[in-house]
Amino acid sequence: MSVTSVNAYHVTLTAEEPLRIGAGTIGQVVKSQPHVPGSVLRGALAARWIAEHGSPDTVDAQQREEFLALFEGAIRFGPLFPEGSALVPLPVSHCRYRPWPQCASQVVDAAHLPEPASDAPRACAHCGGPLQPGKGQLQGGVSLVDAMHAPLASDETAAEGNLHSREYLPAGTRLQGTIVGEHRWLDAAPGRAWIGGKRSVGGLASLDVQRMELPTPAAREDGLLHLELQAPGVFVDQAGRPLTSFPLHEIARVLEREEPEIVRSWTRMTDVGGWHAASRLPKPMDHALAEGSAVLLRFREGPLEEHERRLLAARGLGLRRSEGLGWVVVNPPSRASDPHPDTDQAERDGQPAADPDPEGALAVMAYYGHGADPAVGIPELIAYARGLGVARMHGGAVPATPSTGGDERSRSMLSLVDRLGPSELDDLVALLERHQEATAVGGST
Repeated sequence: MSVTSVNAYHVTLTAEEPLRIGAGTIGQVVKSQPHVPGSVLRGALAARWIAEHGSPDTVDAQQREEFLALFEGAIRFGPLFPEGSALVPLPVSHCRYRPWPQCASQVVDAAHLPEPASDAPRACAHCGGPLQPGKGQLQGGVSLVDAMHAPLASDETAAEGNLHSREYLPAGTRLQGTIVGEHRWLDAAPGRAWIGGKRSVGGLASLDVQRMELPTPAAREDGLLHLELQAPGVFVDQAGRPLTSFPLHEIARVLEREEPEIVRSWTRMTDVGGWHAASRLPKPMDHALAEGSAVLLRFREGPLEEHERRLLAARGLGLRRSEGLGWVVVNPPSRASDPHPDTDQAERDGQPAADPDPEGALAVMAYYGHGADPAVGIPELIAYARGLGVARMHGGAVPATPSTGGDERSRSMLSLVDRLGPSELDDLVALLERHQEATAVGGST
């Protein structure tokens, strides 16, 4: 099937009140997602339609068809991410602790590495610390706010044992995303909607919906197809059983090709449910590939044509696509080529980079075995940190600084230690002792 263009809408959502996007409860903390999933945007717009026209069960046949076309048909609602944020997929690895500003530019995108993939870097080139793969988390953007709450008893005091905290996206947060498809109701979409939970005390947001044409994904130089999930994907085999990988049979059927070969894949499982507002019932839980999962595919017939790449990007993959699931990015660019602007600008201006982060350096120094080989050994650093902590806690002579032999990395580490307080020095000693013990028995931290 040839697709020459795909109509879509660019959505900008601005929170006028705090937004609480449910993500479960851990202990006494009611968690919130740091973005607005497509299912939440779909539910908010469906609620506005119902407020305007009434329940789909009570309206006339024409209006019911309109509702089904909007929210149960081919129109797909994508996730809305805060401005300045980006989803970190599983193939992308960053320096885990980033004690120095240069570490932020150490990004390895395994999906864009040439074969063999086993040659991929495993340690940060700047600090020697370990690289940590992405987990589909958001990087950058707006931080969630945590506020304490307690229901009131009959005497209007906090009910005993009910103190809890709730996370939320603060008012003023701007998020952007895409709706694939077109409909006259969306052309005149409401300027406001209520998003997420706790709508009696928040959730009001303004909406700006503008028509656009969905961009055509670029082709990769190696001819492979790179798919990356930005929302969980519910995938099943031809018998309807859950899959723990991308659905090759579905991709082949949609593109009218033979099943592709998996070159490399990065997957993580999750469960997705939801709430059906109209019936006030929970949706069934489904096993799914988590957002950030990715795969590289090779087709025997050769690379995909432009219209085929456009079709996959517009259609998505898997079940419950009208709910915002199975949202795929086709052939995303490499993240490894993105520089760290603050550090690069400082270097261009001839200015020294910002001081390293002492808290992150603590953990890096506990990982001497991950590629770093500083002149100051672990026993020397333990003795120095312990003596420095005692001196700062109880007074007395400050221990002599270990000799670095001119090693710049060791001098930087010691300068960090010199700025730590007594409790931080205790933490450092504990980390280093644990690492030393694990190394002695052939283990790892």
